[in-house]
Amino acid sequence: MKEKLSSFKGKKRKQTLRTTFPTVSGPNCLILTTQDNDPREGRPRIHGPEVGEAVLQRLYENPRVSSRGVGNTENVSHQAVLRIAHEDNLRPFHLQKVHKLHPGDPPLREDWSNFLINQYDNDDDSLSRLLMTDEATFTRGGKVNVHNNHVWAHNNPHASFVHGHQQRFSINVWAGMIGNYLIGPYILPPRLNGQTYLRFLQEVLPGLLEEVPLEVQNRMWFQHDGAPPHNAREVREHLDMTYPGRWIGRGGPVRWPPRCCDFSVMDFFFWGAMSDLVYDGTEIQSEEELVARIAAAAGHIRDNADTVSPSLGLPLETMSYLSKREWRKLRTIPIVTSC
Repeated sequence: MKEKLSSFKGKKRKQTLRTTFPTVSGPNCLILTTQDNDPREGRPRIHGPEVGEAVLQRLYENPRVSSRGVGNTENVSHQAVLRIAHEDNLRPFHLQKVHKLHPGDPPLREDWSNFLINQYDNDDDSLSRLLMTDEATFTRGGKVNVHNNHVWAHNNPHASFVHGHQQRFSINVWAGMIGNYLIGPYILPPRLNGQTYLRFLQEVLPGLLEEVPLEVQNRMWFQHDGAPPHNAREVREHLDMTYPGRWIGRGGPVRWPPRCCDFSVMDFFFWGAMSDLVYDGTEIQSEEELVARIAAAAGHIRDNADTVSPSLGLPLETMSYLSKREWRKLRTIPIVTSC
């Protein structure tokens, strides 16, 4: 009786499929009958609350465990684990690389945060007069983000890019940002020391600041990090005369906290945007081509500052907006390891 009933159900379903989809050949009765008779094999798709609680307990006990690891332990599929986690508003987030902070770094970060807070309290436009500077090295191979580089094709073209050149070259670049002005970039000598950096400050920097209004230049704060050439005695003496009480760095009136690239717009915005534009996946053949790409990338950022990074907009203005909230948090939470 069961066999006849199953056969009737299969024929009835097949007839319904043919009536609904006359141009599509449906499955035969054998397949439909097998689906009706045979029990489902493998892991069940619907789980009770006990399974959901067990999965969530695994995720809370070890947040870094994989969905497949939880699925193997609880005998469910990893898709079910993801579904249960999403229903509990759990999302997988990637780990971020951070710098190792030394024991004496948090107090210096808090001092810098308090300095900015006091600047805000006295003058809301103080950050627009802060010249933040930095140096970076661009090499021939660069840093290509392979994860986001794709080639759309019907068949695999086995595309590749050249990396790890035997003939290498590199370019040292200086750049700065003040308000909405991008200063530079300027090509530095291959090896930077105190003397060459001092000549840059005395002879080159004034020309790069010509576009900045004179009123801003007269009240400008100068910032650089604690690199050895920046700490040379003659460099500090020059900064004391040029920016009396208004420069930030190692040995200056305001000390720049070490290992804190998350505080500098040059690190968390500019150099990353430059790298994305300079290294587009095509091979760089010469130093001249690398310099041309650096100049073109800087020009693109200068002309499209509000669209290069939609999450940042105009970098320094957004940094000012975020800092008014974040710097105050550092008074009670001085340890922030982000870079």
